[in-house]
Amino acid sequence: MIYLLSAIFCSTAIALILKHGEEQNHNRFVILSMNYTMAASISLWLVVKKGLWGSLADLSPGRLVDQLGVSNPGTEGFLTVGNSALWALVIGIPTGILYFLGFFYYQKSVRESGVGMAGSYAKMGILIPMILSMIFWKEFPGGLQWAGIILALTAIGMVNLRFGSDSIFSSIKPSLLLLFLSCGVSEFTNKLYQKYGMLGMKDLFLFFLFTTALLISLLKIKKKPDIREVFVGLCVGIPNFFASFFLINALSKMPASVVFPSYSAGSIALICLGGRVFYGEQLSRREMTAIIITMASLLLINL
Repeated sequence: MIYLLSAIFCSTAIALILKHGEEQNHNRFVILSMNYTMAASISLWLVVKKGLWGSLADLSPGRLVDQLGVSNPGTEGFLTVGNSALWALVIGIPTGILYFLGFFYYQKSVRESGVGMAGSYAKMGILIPMILSMIFWKEFPGGLQWAGIILALTAIGMVNLRFGSDSIFSSIKPSLLLLFLSCGVSEFTNKLYQKYGMLGMKDLFLFFLFTTALLISLLKIKKKPDIREVFVGLCVGIPNFFASFFLINALSKMPASVVFPSYSAGSIALICLGGRVFYGEQLSRREMTAIIITMASLLLINL
């Protein structure tokens, strides 16, 4: 439970620190690059410590394709060490692009819609890997999970659609929808690695992921960073890393059916509370209802 609560607090800290950066009108790309500098440095240290570089010495795309073509029903992480290293590279780069987009739209949504709505949409991205898992691996949800999916779609509609206006689609908030999509697809690419690659090679996957996101964010910096922007970015990187660290530890001690709904719903609740306490955010009745529905949907989806 200590690990789980620590993961929830770290997830909340990410959103609240990003909100501070938006309040101070800091350069988003500087904050992103410093955040990924921290995360990439930690993952590089783990790769070196575990001696994973040696697995990159004998990469063969042909062998990877051959092994992926073999039917392995019900088997996860079946790729060999060398193929897992290449798989980490192949999946890590596009996942890094998605992570960059997710954090960028997170920052943008925090400014436009508040930390409560941004946090809700980021956590709701779990719908996308669920749907794609049904399509590719026939992993169909149970009755309560279907109810959670319907509630989550209802929450999206409540925030983005205004019936009775001249144009329903003119009321859609693009940044929230792009946040939902980028976070959701990145969760699916994470699952893609975990589905086929060895768990012991995940640090290499994370290194390629964070390094890709770092390089993109560096290319977007057009002027000399302010020291305050660098500091805020590094501060975001610390809870960003430890949120995953504590979540993995929580999963090793508690059932996933307890950890995931508690982590998602708890993060949303604390982010909303923190936005109110530290930044005086006022949510409309419609938005507050949508957040409550989102929390309920996440609980049902993870049952």
